[in-house]
Amino acid sequence: MNHKSFCLKRNIGYREVIVDSKIFNKFYEIYNPKLQDIISVPDGCVDIEFLWKGDAAGVYVCGSTLSGRISGIGMYDRCFGVRFNPGTIPECFKKRMSQIVNNRCDLKEFMNLEEMLQILSKKQTLEDKVDYFLANFKPQKEIQTNIITSFIIKAVKEESGFINITELVNTTGYSHCYVDRIFKNNVGVSVKKYAGIIRLQQAIDIVRDKKEDQVYERLGFYDQAHFIHEFKRFTSITPMVFLKMNEISIV
Repeated sequence: MNHKSFCLKRNIGYREVIVDSKIFNKFYEIYNPKLQDIISVPDGCVDIEFLWKGDAAGVYVCGSTLSGRISGIGMYDRCFGVRFNPGTIPECFKKRMSQIVNNRCDLKEFMNLEEMLQILSKKQTLEDKVDYFLANFKPQKEIQTNIITSFIIKAVKEESGFINITELVNTTGYSHCYVDRIFKNNVGVSVKKYAGIIRLQQAIDIVRDKKEDQVYERLGFYDQAHFIHEFKRFTSITPMVFLKMNEISIV
């Protein structure tokens, strides 16, 4: 699944490389010389962001937001981002997931990638940055996926987030409390919240294809008003604004 994380104006440069990996979802590059606002939307993922503005630079770990909001990434003119698949993150992130989710933290608190930050700044293309990162990011060798978390993620995605959470949790053979605790430790949000994120991620694609009339039946929204409210909370704009304002893209 191509997790969408940003609502941005089309004059902001954006490129991405989607990879077939158990660990990584995608790599992306943002070029924003005018320092325009960028909206983060919930994606259920954790990112590492390498950021530059003139001579200034920084690297952060960012958890999924819980609703659409302005991202600190817009304060920099260049970004190289690394998105992990939900639940497949370094152990040092899992241990402090409650601090990471809905937040941006200086990566120095978790690991030292300062040398990588400097080298990446000199790489000319997105592909060069991706190749260098994959060859030199040592924690990826230690990343393990929790079986319960993987099962829940797969089931939720197969149903586009429109799934009976109680029945899903019961199929694991564990209590709801235990499953939620394990899932939050690995993803950062509850199973119910994650299902809602995936449902709205799918809704973006449906609206983009101008098939909004199908969204209620396919994704289980009560009515148009309910869908519009949830879409706006998720992206910070209404579906109508998204469709009419061609300069806005959700990536």
